[in-house]
Amino acid sequence: MNSKTIFVSIASSVIVTFLAFMFFGGNTETVVEKQIIERQLGGVGQDDSAHKYFLSQATIGGVTVATTSTATTYTLTAAELQDRSVINWLPNVNTTLSIGATSTYGMIPRVGDRATIYLRNASTTVASTITLAGVNSNTDMQIGEYTGGDMVIEGLNYAELTFVRLNTNSDNSVAVIVNEFKPGD
Repeated sequence: MNSKTIFVSIASSVIVTFLAFMFFGGNTETVVEKQIIERQLGGVGQDDSAHKYFLSQATIGGVTVATTSTATTYTLTAAELQDRSVINWLPNVNTTLSIGATSTYGMIPRVGDRATIYLRNASTTVASTITLAGVNSNTDMQIGEYTGGDMVIEGLNYAELTFVRLNTNSDNSVAVIVNEFKPGD
């Protein structure tokens, strides 16, 4: 074999290998797909978790926050509602606390989702009340008829706020079901 034959053989092998790689195995692009798998779980494997889990017949846990206000009207924001389990609100004056449907979408993103937050009027006197209200027709405020109550949370009382995503339309997209609790001692 002369050097010309060796050179042609090597060059041919390189060209054939290059062409085969380009046509059959040259795709170097990596495609990553995000896949969501929904399954019913029997429990959560962690004792303390900072993640949000959507479990049937459960509430979304979170943290307790405290705030003091001298405002007569205030609208809760999405950041104030997200991942909360208790809000301790100390009104120094009678306050109307408004809840907007869009502020709840982060914690109840899908139709049928629900979350519960406890709102505590941290005032030690009945004189400073919190009146709950919906921002507009997107928020459907509900209170149990059997209680004879209203949307006014007096000092030291709790309100259990259950948020339910009803639909994706603009009207009545979120129901806020209010149950008020008074000191029993």
